[in-house]
Amino acid sequence: LARLLRTSDYGFTWTEIPMDSTLYAGNIYFKSPSLGYLWGAKYLGRDMFGDILNSYFFNISTDSGRSWQARTFPHGEDGSTVVAVGQPNVILGESFSDSGNAALLSTDTGATWNRFNGPSWNSINGPTVNYVGANTWISYHAWTSNNGEKWDTVQTTARYTDGPMVTDTLGHAMFTDYDSILYYTNDFGHSWDSVKAPFAQIVGGVIIGDVWYVV
Repeated sequence: LARLLRTSDYGFTWTEIPMDSTLYAGNIYFKSPSLGYLWGAKYLGRDMFGDILNSYFFNISTDSGRSWQARTFPHGEDGSTVVAVGQPNVILGESFSDSGNAALLSTDTGATWNRFNGPSWNSINGPTVNYVGANTWISYHAWTSNNGEKWDTVQTTARYTDGPMVTDTLGHAMFTDYDSILYYTNDFGHSWDSVKAPFAQIVGGVIIGDVWYVV
């Protein structure tokens, strides 16, 4: 179940922030030191298959996580993660439902949501989407420059993606496939190149100008 802990001294001491004991935290993201988002689901118990979750929630904090206010989460959607994009009042959530994979965009801090279906999201490892600036999102080798309303794709030989995609706000992005091929773009996803990587999977990474770090 969800336990939210906060530290302001680099992890030497921690303070637990009270939360609803029925909540099962899925992800937390802070756009700024004060503005944060928390996503998860209601915990209903366990059965022979594991945890039973239902009724996904989306909360927002404006006081550095000391308190949280509930927002809406679209009915029938199963969120996988929540990330902030662009302005503080724009949220992008990845979602899985019976009607296929999609991205969920809110421009009013979670009060209402719009659903966008990207190209071939059902054929790749979920609708992993990253914000890279100026209303541009990248979904592996696809990109949009109008907040998901229209998508363009660039053909690669990647059959299956493996691990996360790493981006920055200057147009760079990279991801790997199961064959240890690193795909990268320097122009917000308009074109892609590839190189054989000395690793099979990116667990995490960061792009700082022309220097890229992965683990």
